[in-house]
Amino acid sequence: MPKPDLTPPKEIERIEAPSREVFEEEYVKRRRPVILTGVATGMKAYREWTPDYLREIAGESVVTAHYDEAGDFQQWYDMDDGVREDRQLPLGELLDLLLADPPDLRYYMTEHALHLISERLLEDVSMSDYISDELVPGTSSGPCLFIGRDISMPMHYHPTTEAFMCQLKGDKKVTLYGPDQCPHLYTTPWYKPTYIFSRVDYKTQRAMAQHDRERMDFDAWPKLERAKGLEFTVKAGEVLFIPVHWWHVTSVDCFQLSVTYFWRSDPVRWHYPTPGLRVRARETAKVMTERWLKLKGLMTGKKAEAQTSSYG
Repeated sequence: MPKPDLTPPKEIERIEAPSREVFEEEYVKRRRPVILTGVATGMKAYREWTPDYLREIAGESVVTAHYDEAGDFQQWYDMDDGVREDRQLPLGELLDLLLADPPDLRYYMTEHALHLISERLLEDVSMSDYISDELVPGTSSGPCLFIGRDISMPMHYHPTTEAFMCQLKGDKKVTLYGPDQCPHLYTTPWYKPTYIFSRVDYKTQRAMAQHDRERMDFDAWPKLERAKGLEFTVKAGEVLFIPVHWWHVTSVDCFQLSVTYFWRSDPVRWHYPTPGLRVRARETAKVMTERWLKLKGLMTGKKAEAQTSSYG
């Protein structure tokens, strides 16, 4: 297996529509991020997905968007599952809110399965030259739609998946950190629901995403100053490959549309000890919990059956 390359280069590499073999050998197996050009520009989604087009095709489709009164989506992700607020509304209404003057920045739609919004929109995107477009539970989720405006996504990593981020509308600023930078990124404890996120405050994370070191609070987060990252902008029509366990924080200063593909990573490409062992611990705990609940259900069922038998 090719040796992984976790050292961030001075600039993100851009390569025009590589073959699947080159992509697999040089980037996936070596865990190297890269921007693919000449791929998303061939999609109908890149050429035709205007707000009016989306309203016409799927404006009545009900979608789920994250909602935060302050528009602080690090705060939203930091909340417990029972406290976070999602709102359901028609896609057309969400577009109206984000494109209003002034825009309503309390809404952010992330990781929404595109096939649940519209089968016609699903036909407008494809990464089949590199990965399967098929929906395979536990292996790939199919394309997921992200819609937002003037927003930062909190710093996190993907625990078990590789990802293609296809930027369709708006340029997106990105900062990447290799998994070897975990000691400097203030990881959340592995047993917390938000274990894939950093504990660094939202203001500092937004500054990180905007490549503005002067606004980063190194007094509160001194180890962060030693983190070696890679800063760049993904332009509309480009595709960013994010290898498994690479930390990333993103920001846009405009209306943006992007589609992300996630697919299961081979565990041999996970980074150890951190975050690989943390992910393993979570996966093991999940499996054990599921087995216990199944066993508990069987025991409860047998007990009820015995009681029914006893009382005729």
